[in-house]
Amino acid sequence: MLFETAMTAELTAITGLTDKVHHLKAPESARVPYVEYESSEGLATKTMGGYQAGKSVEVELNVVAGTYGSLKQVTAAVVAKLASFEGRLIGTSGPFIQEITLRASREFYDKETKLMKSALSFEVYF
Repeated sequence: MLFETAMTAELTAITGLTDKVHHLKAPESARVPYVEYESSEGLATKTMGGYQAGKSVEVELNVVAGTYGSLKQVTAAVVAKLASFEGRLIGTSGPFIQEITLRASREFYDKETKLMKSALSFEVYF
């Protein structure tokens, strides 16, 4: 299973986020709260012996909500779910996450959409 597919399966299991996790951009019809994320193919892990089978992927994720209270609640649930990835298979068939490094989130109000957002970034190794 691809990392993005597995991560989406995990995040959609959070109450209120069923079918609300979107790659790159949520559709205009999306109802809050929802999550948007961007990632990449990642980089193969390299040791003194050369490139290995594992890789690292950096992810940018935005939690989007209509109110500050909802933003805090959903962000806390997303962070807890992400932290739970370490040391286990995610999704229905992996990948196995060796390590996840969460970085500080940044909260802001988007004047254009009139929505609250929490920008999270993290790196996973699998």
